[in-house]
Amino acid sequence: MAEPRSSNPAPRKRKNRRKAFRRGLVIYAVTFLLVGFAGLFVFSRYLAAYEQGRGAHAVTAWMEGKTEDDYRALMLSQPILTLTEFENNEDIINAYFDASCTGKSFTYREAAGTSTADRPVYTIKAGAADVARITLKKGRSVGFGFYAWEVESAVPYISPYALSSATIALEAMADEPLYLNGVAVGESYLTDSAVALSSLTALEERYAEKPSLRRYEISGLYGELTVTDASGNEISATEENGIPVYRPGGSGGYSFSVTVPAGSTVTVCGTALSAAELTDSGLNPLKGLERFLGDGCSAAQLTYSASGLYREPVIEVTPPAGVTLEKTENKDGSLVYTPVNDAALKEEHLELVRAFFDDNMAYAAGDNSHLQSVLQKTLYGTELYNYFSNSTAAMIWASDTQISYDYLFYDNFVSRGENCFTCTVSYKANLSAQSWYSTNKSQLEDSYILAFVRYQNVWYAASMSLIE
Repeated sequence: MAEPRSSNPAPRKRKNRRKAFRRGLVIYAVTFLLVGFAGLFVFSRYLAAYEQGRGAHAVTAWMEGKTEDDYRALMLSQPILTLTEFENNEDIINAYFDASCTGKSFTYREAAGTSTADRPVYTIKAGAADVARITLKKGRSVGFGFYAWEVESAVPYISPYALSSATIALEAMADEPLYLNGVAVGESYLTDSAVALSSLTALEERYAEKPSLRRYEISGLYGELTVTDASGNEISATEENGIPVYRPGGSGGYSFSVTVPAGSTVTVCGTALSAAELTDSGLNPLKGLERFLGDGCSAAQLTYSASGLYREPVIEVTPPAGVTLEKTENKDGSLVYTPVNDAALKEEHLELVRAFFDDNMAYAAGDNSHLQSVLQKTLYGTELYNYFSNSTAAMIWASDTQISYDYLFYDNFVSRGENCFTCTVSYKANLSAQSWYSTNKSQLEDSYILAFVRYQNVWYAASMSLIE
């Protein structure tokens, strides 16, 4: 009987199969790795091409190394806003940059609604403020359908919602020019040539041509505004219906104050001033002397004033006949017209005035011997005459009074008519009086207006008014 055959392969055959399996596994693994490496290589090339094909890559490269000054220069390189002739691009952009961009970090973002796949657009920003717009264009191919982007243009940009503009109104008289930021406001901005005024002063109501205003409106203003009149005076604005209105006469108005000798004629814009504008009648050394001089003769300084005027006051003063006036403008703008000293009149009457004043001072110091002399030099029937005749010497208790002067001036000799003139006397006197027990010393310092009247062809002192 034959021996049965074994079911296991021969050892040699098993060994060969194992070798073949290992060889296949190695080949598979090597093939897998090669395919994997190839895939990774292709993927890395794809990623590189993708990165180069991103617009942000080009913008980042463009921004590299740029400073704040570079961005300011870019914004100033060309106009951004449509401006009126009252402003300029450099001032507006510098103010915007200083307020919104200085010290901020510069970044970028894609401009939504403007950027497209074929034409990317990015906005450069400083913090939240716009600075510029970068527009890209396709450059060379970098594979896989991607292109390297290049900067086609970099232009300054501010969103129309980021910098708002203002509208203002200006109102002025027809002959009254106004200036906005130093530039005359032209007729192209005129919207109304006759704006009626309902709040005229009493003086303006008497004008032959009542004031009315011309209205100008200007839009598209971005920066700080300064409105001035023809004299360079700055005009402030009042808010009306949400719009700033610059009005020389309406926002406080023009005003004036003018002081003139009584009998002068004063006109403002061609209209004579009346008692309605009289605010102070001042000191009148001729008051009470009418029966010696006649009506209408006065030496008072009258002050006229008014405020809230729409038209700038043009003041003209006509003095009384034969009087020359000297004009003084005070720091507050008020005007004072005073009569000029008449040298010839002073030369003619100085001794008369000095003799009267010497008697007056000697009597006031207690020397009764001068009472009769001062009465002879004073016009009978006047308050000054009554004062001397009813008084006693101020220092009657003293004797041997001596008077010396630190100064004594006679000035401002002014004719007030054919039979009257006034002058001023100013002095600082030292008085030394011997009483029963001691020597008393005092000092007087005053100024007076003296009035002299010619009566029956003789000149007399008629009034003596203390100047406060």
